[in-house]
Amino acid sequence: MRSCKKTSALLCKASRSQLSIGEWLGLKSHLLLCQLCRTQKHHYQLISEATKIILSDRHLISHLSSMARNRIQAALKAESTKSAHRNN
Repeated sequence: MRSCKKTSALLCKASRSQLSIGEWLGLKSHLLLCQLCRTQKHHYQLISEATKIILSDRHLISHLSSMARNRIQAALKAESTKSAHRNN
């Protein structure tokens, strides 16, 4: 069985790009057996949905200073880079 750490990395990857058949099958089989990873997947989905709502609301974004927007973008980019390095 795939480790929870590798499954977490695949969940992140799946949110950004399409998984290979092997990755997808491994992820699905692990999620069938592991309640903790299913919960984590649900949390990722909630965060993703909330982010989409916030980013689609021009009113919310317009209240952010350009400095705050830049910090958020930098943090998202850094997290994406960290996630990619963890997968290797």
